[in-house]
Amino acid sequence: MLDNAIARLKQLTFFDPDWYKHVNSDIGLHNPYAHAINFGAREGRIIFNSQEISRLLSCIPVIAPCDIELTPSPASVDIYVSSMGNVFMDQIADDILRTFNEHGIMASKKTDADPNKENSVTKIVVAPHEFFLLGDGPQFFNSSFMKNCFVYNTEQLQTRWFASALPHILSSAGIIDICYQSARLLSQSGIPTIHWEPSPRQSLSYSETIKDHPLSKSIPQPLRGTRWEERTFDLSFFGSDSPRREKLFSRLSPQMAEWETFIYYRKRPTPLSENADRTLADLASYVAGMSKIYLNVHRDVLPYFEWHRIVRQGIQSGAVVVTDNCLSHPLYKPGVHFIETNTRYIASTIEWALNDPQGIQCCNAILNTNNLLMNNVIHHRNNANVLFNFLGRTTR
Repeated sequence: MLDNAIARLKQLTFFDPDWYKHVNSDIGLHNPYAHAINFGAREGRIIFNSQEISRLLSCIPVIAPCDIELTPSPASVDIYVSSMGNVFMDQIADDILRTFNEHGIMASKKTDADPNKENSVTKIVVAPHEFFLLGDGPQFFNSSFMKNCFVYNTEQLQTRWFASALPHILSSAGIIDICYQSARLLSQSGIPTIHWEPSPRQSLSYSETIKDHPLSKSIPQPLRGTRWEERTFDLSFFGSDSPRREKLFSRLSPQMAEWETFIYYRKRPTPLSENADRTLADLASYVAGMSKIYLNVHRDVLPYFEWHRIVRQGIQSGAVVVTDNCLSHPLYKPGVHFIETNTRYIASTIEWALNDPQGIQCCNAILNTNNLLMNNVIHHRNNANVLFNFLGRTTR
């Protein structure tokens, strides 16, 4: 398996063997491709040049998808996600599971606790950087399991988390990526690759434990059918700290004092986990559903389109998302599905959206567009077919 991964790594233009040897000078005469796969990923080394990745991502044009020929879908699919991973990955696994079940394909959700470590049926592993590295996940990295294993990559290419899963990603039968530009770059490996995301849905269910969470005690109960203009909060944000966000919120604080806000911003050494933080993750979407504006601020300078935050938490909750600049997306467009602005102008943009007649009109148009999309049965079916056809064409 690792020999295939090494051969595929050689096809990726964003891996520079000379740069890898330069930043990992202790590898000596080791072949940089073999070292990155066999040792570098496991040791947590820096494998990719983030500046080069940034340059390549910005050069990729978004091309409208072509009509695809329908192929037989797999009779059943297993969806795997780590039992010890980020709660947001578990939510994505639930969305994928729903996609199959809604369209008549038998699917089941499993974790690394599943006893069958050599399951050879068609499967999708959500967040391979978590599944194959946490808990009993390493035991699943074998030839039987990987035979018809499709990985759903949710990590940004420049991160150590993506690098840590590189041997598993490049040993898979196919790659599904949550980012359009990442999918285009990973397709260079020769592995069948697509960009795909679950369809947005308006109705979200929240665990009953939300009402017992300490933060919920300060939130008034929303009235059913409340109009957007009458929502409880002008602005909400949920996220962990970063120098870039710190700078922005310091600058925003005078304006935020004039708005009704719900800001959850704190230092966290680890992501939200499924076991400990599911209620908090549900609370983020619940608060977004009570907010006029849901704010997205990238952790660093790479402007990935953060689907989970923008779509699943923001758009699906009926809030208008205001975000700093993002990479282009084939479906979601600024000014149509969300509001995009430079961080320098976020405060004035939010003020315009909340209080200017033209801003309010723009927000209502965005809400109407998103509502139509979330209730578009044809879109849901076509989007599901993209995934089904990809699996059908690629499964061995």
